[in-house]
Amino acid sequence: MINLKEINEINYDQCVLLKVRSNQEDYVYSNLVSLRKYEEDKQNVVPLAVYHNEVIVGFVMFRVVKEFDCYFIWSLMIDEKYQGLGYGYKALKKLIHWLKNDGRCTRATTTVVEGNEGVLNLYYKVGFSDINEMIDGEIDLELKFV
Repeated sequence: MINLKEINEINYDQCVLLKVRSNQEDYVYSNLVSLRKYEEDKQNVVPLAVYHNEVIVGFVMFRVVKEFDCYFIWSLMIDEKYQGLGYGYKALKKLIHWLKNDGRCTRATTTVVEGNEGVLNLYYKVGFSDINEMIDGEIDLELKFV
């Protein structure tokens, strides 16, 4: 079973040790870099560890952007040892459920680096659509909740 848990002093170091495959490093920040960004804006940024049962297998982080009525999914990663097992899909579905229940915004947005077809297709599979904008080689996606 996949669960999302807030980052705390117990799972912080485990989260930092997670890494993607070497050919994916250009597509996602390291979790350490992401967690440093969280430290800059704790009021609006939420980092979450992805667990399969009691094992940490990934990381997601989103930012609440009230002025645009959206949650921006800043990071989604599954450790290289756990990729290909459906955990990314299940984690993204859990995150969407979390965001809908949170209720502060009516949509989720994200960007995917051009060429990262696996993640792009994952977002499409859970209902995101391309909003036909690309900035700095990143494809903008959106999922409306209403």
